[in-house]
Amino acid sequence: MSKQIYCLQSRRSRGEEGIALVMALLILLAMSIMIIGFSADVEMDVYISRNLQLRNQALNWAESGVDVVEEMVGYSVDTRGDEPVAFYLGDAQGDYFQGQISNGPLMYMSQDMNDPDEEPNVSFFEVINPGTLIEVGGVKVKFQGARPAEGGSIIIGAGYEGIGKGVAGAGGFSSYYQLIGRGYERLNSRQAVGTMYRHVQR
Repeated sequence: MSKQIYCLQSRRSRGEEGIALVMALLILLAMSIMIIGFSADVEMDVYISRNLQLRNQALNWAESGVDVVEEMVGYSVDTRGDEPVAFYLGDAQGDYFQGQISNGPLMYMSQDMNDPDEEPNVSFFEVINPGTLIEVGGVKVKFQGARPAEGGSIIIGAGYEGIGKGVAGAGGFSSYYQLIGRGYERLNSRQAVGTMYRHVQR
């Protein structure tokens, strides 16, 4: 009698061990699927973060290019078309950037702002080493016209760095330009900004 009971208990233990093994395998399978899912989520988050970083960098290139070209257009107007063909810029980290004017003078430019294939008037390049340039942006310039500004020179000059303040006169002369800046980054990330620039002639 005791032998039969022992055999039944032994058979029951082996059956329970088989079920435990199957359950353990199922649990491991479920955990593996969850880990793979978490890994895919983390990888997607990394891609999203990288794309946001590239987009922001491209936007920074576009905005910086517009800021620089505003000054260049003002200089071109003040000097009646005297402008450099190439120029260099630097930042606090010691990185250098090169700009090139492909067609000018900027004061007379009338680019087609709706044509994406038309070359920009000013292109910007990151200088990796003396022989390697990577294009990071460009700006198109379109002359919108010029007209005499109404009001006294104090009113005119107050909007442009104080030019004409305290000087008697019947008014000034303003030139208007449309600027479209585009920034480029790796993996074809592109951003564009546009602005209207008014230059009060000195």
